[in-house]
Amino acid sequence: MAQRSAIDRARSALHLRILALQKRASEKHRAVMILIGGNDRLGASELANQLHEWFDARFVRLCAPDLHSAEVTQKPFLWPYWNQVPSQGQLLIVVGDWVTRTALSAAQGELSGESLRKRIKGIKNFEETLADNQIILCKIWIDTPGKSLKKRLREARKSDASDWVVTVDDEILTKSKGHDVAKQIRSSSSGKGLVWKSINGTEPKHRDLLAGRSIVQQITAGLRRQP
Repeated sequence: MAQRSAIDRARSALHLRILALQKRASEKHRAVMILIGGNDRLGASELANQLHEWFDARFVRLCAPDLHSAEVTQKPFLWPYWNQVPSQGQLLIVVGDWVTRTALSAAQGELSGESLRKRIKGIKNFEETLADNQIILCKIWIDTPGKSLKKRLREARKSDASDWVVTVDDEILTKSKGHDVAKQIRSSSSGKGLVWKSINGTEPKHRDLLAGRSIVQQITAGLRRQP
């Protein structure tokens, strides 16, 4: 039998830690919300799928708003998220987070000035409201270098097996302007004490391992805080 690599062994150990921590959060009647943002939307989708496998999927839901659907565009900006806020003992994984969505609008000139400031203030207030209601908010930011990201997107376009459809949103986030805008909004919109953990997304297995470990740390810290 071929010997497993060190990273595969570490991922297996992480899987067990995640399941144990999920059980602990459920026993304490705490809800968990995991945000996955950043310039690598493909990587965010892959990470969400991996987390769904690591957690007990019976108690996990996925929130991935269709940014261009009438249901989303005709509702208040934060509606897809507060509409799916997890109940006690449940876990929600969010792909298509509020910061990345805001950055895309700002980079395309659709949001600026006072409208952008109001959006940022609304995001900050929403995050703090979630925390005040004892929801453990975990925030993972996938930061993939432009060269690596462009290569992955080219491969996704060429692969018939790929489930990812590359869009103009992906292209915007590969550019320096889109990436810089996203990081600025990430910094200014975070609720008090609710920081994003930045993860390099170049190598998928390593990315998932680091993200998973950070999520374990963030949930553990959240459980220590007394209601």
